[in-house]
Amino acid sequence: MKALDAQFVLKEEKSESLSPSNDPYYDNPENVAELERRIADLRTNKEMKVVLKSKEDIKNFLGL
Repeated sequence: MKALDAQFVLKEEKSESLSPSNDPYYDNPENVAELERRIADLRTNKEMKVVLKSKEDIKNFLGL
């Protein structure tokens, strides 16, 4: 490798985000767990439907 004058740089591994846009909200395991819990609740209660039409609806749904 010396003859090639090669240099290596070690990169810190980063876990893949669940968000396609790499939103840091999804890096927090507590946030992801809460979303999964809410989705599971919706699936078990078939009568309950959620319609998200506005930013306010989304904030209320996510508890923000």
